[in-house]
Amino acid sequence: MGIGMVLAVEAAKAEEICGYLNKLGEKAVILGEVVAGEGVIL
Repeated sequence: MGIGMVLAVEAAKAEEICGYLNKLGEKAVILGEVVAGEGVIL
């Protein structure tokens, strides 16, 4: 198993989009955020 489909959306709309997708029967969750900086943070 894996993550599946990933959508990159505007942070201000993430909750709304997750709610919409969940109403359609998808299991939508927020995985993280893009931040300014150098390198990779895990």
